[in-house]
Amino acid sequence: METPRKKRCNAISCRPANSRANTKETNRNVNVKIKIAVVARIWLAGIVAYGVSQMLNVYLFDRLKNTVGKDVALRGAIAAVLSQIIDTLLFVTIAFYGVFPITELLFGQMLAKVVLSMIMVPLLITFFVSYGHKLDGTDPKVGNTHDH
Repeated sequence: METPRKKRCNAISCRPANSRANTKETNRNVNVKIKIAVVARIWLAGIVAYGVSQMLNVYLFDRLKNTVGKDVALRGAIAAVLSQIIDTLLFVTIAFYGVFPITELLFGQMLAKVVLSMIMVPLLITFFVSYGHKLDGTDPKVGNTHDH
């Protein structure tokens, strides 16, 4: 009576234990498919996260005019912080959820983006608004000087 051959099984299929060449080729194909799937998720995550966070940023910046006032640096910082949190949540979740644990990545990216947004956005907005006034030859303290 012939004994059954042992099989090597993985998540994809079962193969006879002695088919190393087939297994090597199959593993290579599986690795390529996994990489393509991860890249597609990262592309999708980038598009979704960027689109949603930018629309949110513009919406918040506009709506904050009624509560914060005309302080564009403060409005920009608040809108940037909130939209960067949403950007990180969307991107990391869509790109990497189920691939590996994402909690530490989420908190690390959020912390970095929030700190940078709080520091850089007010400085950049203040600089570019003043530079714009300089190029226009207007003085924001006097009011709108475009109506000569």
